[in-house]
Amino acid sequence: MPASRSENPLTEKLETIWYWCGKLLTPIGAALLLAGLWLVAGAPIEALQGPPQKIFYLHVSLAWISFVLFGGVALSGIVYLVTRQRFWDQAGHGLASTGFVFLSGVLVTGPIWARPIWGTWWVWEPRLTTTFILWLLFAAYHLIRLARGNDGWTARACAVLGIFAFADVPVIHLSVLWWRSMHPFPVVMRKGDVGGGLDPAMVTPLLVMVAAMTCLGLGLSAIRTRLRKREDTLLGVFE
Repeated sequence: MPASRSENPLTEKLETIWYWCGKLLTPIGAALLLAGLWLVAGAPIEALQGPPQKIFYLHVSLAWISFVLFGGVALSGIVYLVTRQRFWDQAGHGLASTGFVFLSGVLVTGPIWARPIWGTWWVWEPRLTTTFILWLLFAAYHLIRLARGNDGWTARACAVLGIFAFADVPVIHLSVLWWRSMHPFPVVMRKGDVGGGLDPAMVTPLLVMVAAMTCLGLGLSAIRTRLRKREDTLLGVFE
């Protein structure tokens, strides 16, 4: 019994668009990243935290795109479970691979920022703990693929795991509101006041960094999807 159904014309068009995202968004993201780093270097130094606060721009933008990519993993998983079309498993794999790398960046930049501010590299407080749980879930996602290959069972299992793991994302975002936390309350995505918790001179560098990571995250995910498709073709997976 085949593990995947043939793609329909709409899926084929989406696959073509996704392919061009890899070609176009990746260089755009690289250029925006250089511009963003230049703007960050010239951004004002925060009065209380000093120079270490500048890690904020990278840390937040990495977290943003990680969550966006994991949302894409969940969406791809749902569509795959409904349609069994191989592209959605390949796209989910590509999004998960890039998202996992970027989330690892979040867990590296966070402690680097925390050490001079909190006096410690790591605290098992709600946001850090829930973020680490998300990292572990996607580590398990990749271990399943490494252990089983890219067969139909793996595609279904990873689709379910990706959907389940994404449920942790809103918990991470709301954790500082639900529990006592060393993390500050939101200063960027505040209800009715986006960016209102930042000095206006800090908003532009942050937006450019977020745009850069968004383009890079989507572009690299599209490239990884294309590589996964070639792997499947070479190995005869889903045929």
